[in-house]
Amino acid sequence: MPVNDEERAPLYLLDLEPFSRLGTTNIPGYIGSEPAETDSIISRADVVIHVRGPLLCVPRRVVAIETPERVQLSVQYGLPNPSDGSKPDNVAACPIGEDLTGSVLIPVRLNDPIGERSVEALDGTLLAMADSEG
Repeated sequence: MPVNDEERAPLYLLDLEPFSRLGTTNIPGYIGSEPAETDSIISRADVVIHVRGPLLCVPRRVVAIETPERVQLSVQYGLPNPSDGSKPDNVAACPIGEDLTGSVLIPVRLNDPIGERSVEALDGTLLAMADSEG
């Protein structure tokens, strides 16, 4: 969903609760940071992406590749960082193809507004855009 070009994010997005996993909001390894109470990261994003991933894993990295013709986006999931301080391969350990998934919205800042550019996955598949007017 594009939220740039001086348009505001739909107001319901501003009322969303912080992401939690099994009741916890402080998840080691989860990308980004929690905004101050007076700040709305979503309203400052150029695009908000909706992804689903394995329930036991969290988004760890977002890749955005911008060209004059397209914006390509990808989200990498992995297990949260272990509390014991060890550093396993969190991505390889994330179970892909799980039936139990979780949904999350991720605000992304771009170098330029989306404008007329296509929005795609890294493999070139067009991504569905939600209407930010409704």
